[in-house]
Amino acid sequence: MIFSDDGVLIGGGYFPLSVTGGRRLQSVRYIASDPPSIEFGTVINTMVRTSSATTNTYRTAEALRVPVSTDAANQAGEVVRRYQAIIDRRGA
Repeated sequence: MIFSDDGVLIGGGYFPLSVTGGRRLQSVRYIASDPPSIEFGTVINTMVRTSSATTNTYRTAEALRVPVSTDAANQAGEVVRRYQAIIDRRGA
């Protein structure tokens, strides 16, 4: 896995985790499960025109759970703190 401020590369797949744009990172947390994981919560707001004069906005929440080796708990904590700081800066 490779983490950047805007996403994570897992194998051949890239998952955007930006605090701006259409899909926004809203939350991050460490889950002490078996196996442990980092959960990234994202939201997507979609506007749909329902008539020539009206639109509706739909909010879709998604979660990306990244499994973490029990040996990497300290590194997982660093990742969570890093992304939480990014989320907090956006709200400031």
